[in-house]
Amino acid sequence: MSMTARRSTGVDGPLFKQALLGSLKWLAANHEEVNRLNVFPVPDGDTGTNMLLTLQSAVEDVKESNAAEVSKIAKLASHGSLMGARGNSGVILSQIFRGFARAVEGKSSLTPREVAGALEEAGHDPDRRARGGAVSFSRGQRSRSDSAQRNRRRCGGREGGRLENTEPAADPA
Repeated sequence: MSMTARRSTGVDGPLFKQALLGSLKWLAANHEEVNRLNVFPVPDGDTGTNMLLTLQSAVEDVKESNAAEVSKIAKLASHGSLMGARGNSGVILSQIFRGFARAVEGKSSLTPREVAGALEEAGHDPDRRARGGAVSFSRGQRSRSDSAQRNRRRCGGREGGRLENTEPAADPA
């Protein structure tokens, strides 16, 4: 029975694989349009291309698999997208694949409601939020800055007990 003629009660490994292949085909045909959509924070024009290269890497890991379980295909796609992630948009896409793979871990197939839930969970992956993004970085920097200011006050305004180099560096020439 061909993939297009098979009847499924849910999304299993072969159907998820087929969806990834179809997504790759669509993005390959439309990545330039996605490039033109990218205007924030910098209109660098490579978002679609980076997503395409990342998705191609995910599909490379998936295409030879005959796994029947959606969880196995999702794990392969997660690994492939991580290894081939290009640019910020590719890294974000790989994180979404990772979150999805975690959400469907151990599952043979998914109902449409479970697919929606796994995608929702993938977009709210707490590890992704905790480790990435400018907001997390800036919060960490602010925390370190506050700590450094408290240390300076305790040390009478000096730089936390460290010696500052006030002499210019010697010219090695």
